[in-house]
Parts: sequence; C-alpha cells; structure tokens
Amino acid sequence: MLLGATYAQFVGAIGFAILMGSGNGHDPSLSGYKDLSVSLGATAHHKSGPGKNGFLTATIASHDLIFDRFTPIYAVGMSMDGAAFTSVGIGKRFSLLGFDVLPHFSPTLYQSRLLGEFSTKELIQFRTGIDISYAFNESMSFGAGFYHISNAGISTRSAGIDVTHIGLLFRY
Repeated sequence: MLLGATYAQFVGAIGFAILMGSGNGHDPSLSGYKDLSVSLGATAHHKSGPGKNGFLTATIASHDLIFDRFTPIYAVGMSMDGAAFTSVGIGKRFSLLGFDVLPHFSPTLYQSRLLGEFSTKELIQFRTGIDISYAFNESMSFGAGFYHISNAGISTRSAGIDVTHIGLLFRY
C-alpha cells in the first residue's frame, strides 16, 4: 500500500481531503475545460488472477465543479490480461508547489475477465486514488498517480488491485 498505510487509512485520508479540504486548486478561468489523462500503470494484485499485468487508464477530470465543491471524475481502464473497469466519481483539486494534486473516489463497475465469464459478485467495486501533475504549458501536463480498486468487503470477489501509473494530461 502507498507509504505503508492500510487501505482504511488511505481511503480515510482521501475522503477527508475531498470532503474537508479547501480545494485551493480550482481555477474559475478554466471553467468549461476538461483534462484527459492517458496513463500506463504497473499493478500489484493481492490475489492471483486477471488484473495483475498493468492497466491502461483514461481519466477525464472537469474544471467545472458540482455542488460548488467537487470535481467530477470519469475513468475507464483495461489490464493487459483482460480485466476492465469504468467509474464515475468525485475529487478535489489542490495546488501544491506548482503541482496539481487531485485525490478522488468513485463507485466502479469491474470485471476481471471482460471477454470471459461475467460475474455479478465482482461487478461493484470502488476506486480510490490520488493523481499529481505538472503543467508543461496551458494544454499539456505530465502526471503520475496511484489508485486502488476493491469492493470494501461487499463480497469475496474483490479486485484488490493497486495501480501506480504515469502519463500525459491534455486540456481541451
């Protein structure tokens, strides 16, 4: 787990930052813009099975706020061995020493074998993570991040995947 934290501590810290943080990274002049992040990540899988061979992830984070407080986050991802997810959630932007920091949380639809057996037992998962980016210019940034996908104990078929990723962000 990231920095030796337990999953509960990680989720708690992300939740606290999203709900209670000041969100000083929101720039009203960027209203109407979105950031598309395309990243490739290495995974740590806590169980054997699909989803352990890296994820290609595409994330869209809007610069508009919902409920005057939260950044909407949309993501899709697929592992090199056929696991896939899609999620819609919230985050909050922070600015720290010239870096854009975006903790986020999303309910997630997940399947470990997209082209194989369909399982409703693993369908509902949660994606919790943090992304950090640095802008090269007004339309492109370099980013890195971490996210965890699991089902919070809802069923025995948890994804249990940690993804550390790097990529590029494009503002449009």
